[in-house]
Amino acid sequence: MTNSGADSKLFEGLVRDLLEQGLRVRFQARGASMSPAIRDGEVVQITPVTVSKLREGDIVLTKSNHGFRVHRLVLADHQADTFTTKGDCGLENDLPVRANQILGIAEAKEVRVGRRIVRAKFKGLGGLAWRVAGTAQSVFAKLLARAGSVKPEWGSARILAYFFSLLSLVALAQYSAATRRRDWPHHLLGSRSSPNSETTRLELVCHVAPGQSER
Repeated sequence: MTNSGADSKLFEGLVRDLLEQGLRVRFQARGASMSPAIRDGEVVQITPVTVSKLREGDIVLTKSNHGFRVHRLVLADHQADTFTTKGDCGLENDLPVRANQILGIAEAKEVRVGRRIVRAKFKGLGGLAWRVAGTAQSVFAKLLARAGSVKPEWGSARILAYFFSLLSLVALAQYSAATRRRDWPHHLLGSRSSPNSETTRLELVCHVAPGQSER
């Protein structure tokens, strides 16, 4: 999302200030450019970042002249102070940014599993399992509700029980796909940059949580 004017500056100043204090910022993402890792409307948690520790594959929050982006890092040249991101669904790389334009790193997103809201990290098999479980529950609940067999608010536990045997296969498939994408040569990830490429947008409503807290 490209934001300009007072709202954009206020959001940037607020996020920078909170992250510099070691706090975690959470906000609702808008857009489909990072789907399925981050879907439209999902709440993303951003934590303070040490730029020298950033690696390709990390999902970062950046601010440039073209607005805020939550995209995956596909090229990190620390010596040249050049960092290039790209949406998982995008065809082109974003324009490169400098280290001081990287506000934070996306550590996790919030997903509903059963009646709980859980914190699913973007790294590790545990986080992957939560993300797959949340997605599966949402999809099957909508399908069953559309068919008129159950109410949307009923059967969350049953849905998870019925399809839990499939989750491990889906998780393995997504993990394998993510691993292959991370290991692709950079020239296969897209070499052109466009300021008009679709972005995962940020809704200017954020909540703050202590950076050290964990579920």
